[in-house]
Parts: sequence; structure tokens; C-alpha cells
Amino acid sequence: MNSNDIKSHFMYHSIEYIFDFKGIIAPIAEKSHLNFDLKFSNPVNRQSRLHYFAIGHTFKNIETEEIFEVSFIEELKAKQPTKFLSLQLKRFDQSFIDELKSVINNIRNINSHYIHELESLKTDSIPNTVQFLKESFELAIIQIYLKEYDITYDQFIKKNNTDHILVEFLYSKFKEQQYKDDSVVLWDHFRTLSKDKAIDALLFIEVENDFKWKLFNEHEVFTITSGKYLSFYACLFLLSMFLYRSEAN
Repeated sequence: MNSNDIKSHFMYHSIEYIFDFKGIIAPIAEKSHLNFDLKFSNPVNRQSRLHYFAIGHTFKNIETEEIFEVSFIEELKAKQPTKFLSLQLKRFDQSFIDELKSVINNIRNINSHYIHELESLKTDSIPNTVQFLKESFELAIIQIYLKEYDITYDQFIKKNNTDHILVEFLYSKFKEQQYKDDSVVLWDHFRTLSKDKAIDALLFIEVENDFKWKLFNEHEVFTITSGKYLSFYACLFLLSMFLYRSEAN
């Protein structure tokens, strides 16, 4: 299987996941949607409350200065984070909150209703959500790795080739989730990717050319147009950020 075939198979299987697991994701999407709306409906401290619900309570025990690479900025005469910037409170402005609200609503509609299209999951109109997803996903993976191996972030970054370590960790976590016959070839390829490309492969679906989606490989249902889409994993991860701990488990 050449690289183009592998890329095509990754794309096709990623789309299959969205449709195959709609029944499972629907109640999760509904609950996440309700939680977000509840926080959103109260304008008092909306920014900080939504930020804490999505980020703060999950990452409250992290080594903040080390992970966010906090540095003293001479011009500002203050310390500022230089990494994972989209996860900072000031990035949760009204524009981003409105964007997130729309994305969660779209994920909920696709999974909770008989909506057979993916256009509302396209990423070209949600750049802030894309960056937020990539950074929060990477930070979550780092935190899981630190917890599983019982090490500090400082110990982690002193290891050789930490990007490759994270790719191998992602591989170990996700390869067993696959249920397609040719998944071995796809995941062997996954191990060769850079950290950023590996995260992109999990969170986004790249459709290079329009094609007909067929039910049972026979009946044409609709056309999936070229573009970049949120994947099943991206949708599930984003929804989980707006669930309470007992619900997220």
C-alpha cells in the first residue's frame, strides 16, 4: 500500500467512525451541549467559568510554569506563558466562546438527528477551535503519559526525542481501538509521522476530492466535498471537555 493509498484509507475510515458511532456519541453530545448552554446562559463571569470548566478543573494540578514555558517579558514587566497559548484565559473571549458554542451544537445535531452530512464539521470557519483542539489534546496526552509513568514534566522533557515518545504513546493508545482489517498497515504508517502530523491525523480528516458516500458500498447517500473536517476523535475529545468528571468517565 503506497502513501496515497494509506492517506485515502485513513480518510475513509475516519469518516466511517463518525457514522458508525453516532448512536454512542449522541447522548454524550446532548449532555455536553446542555452543560455548555447552562454555563453560557449566565453572563456573569461567563469567560472565566467556561474556561475553568473546559481547562481549569482538568489541568489544575499541572506544573504550570514549566509546561506553559512561562517567561519574563521585559516589555510587559511581567511573566507570560509562551506555549499552549490558546488554552489561556484571555483567549476565551466572546468570539471564541461563540465559535465553540456553534461547534458543539453542530456536533450534537449531526449525532443526535438524522443529518447525513459533514459540512458543519469543516474547519475553515473555526480556526480558533482548531488550535484549541490541537493544544488541549497534546497537553492531555502529556498529562496522561506523566501519570502513567509517574514522572514529572521536568523529567519528561529531559528525555531524548520527546516528540517521538508521544507519537509512540498515541500509537499504543489508539491502535487497539481500530476494527478494520487493514488497520495494521495504517497504524504502522502512523508511527512514522511527526508529533504534529500524528495529532492532525487523529483530530482531522483531509478530503482532497469530492466523492460520493455510499451506504453498504452500494447506495449513494450524499456527496462529501473536499476540505478539512473534525474527526470522530476531535468531536469526542471536545465534547468531553464540557462534561463533569463523572460524566466524562
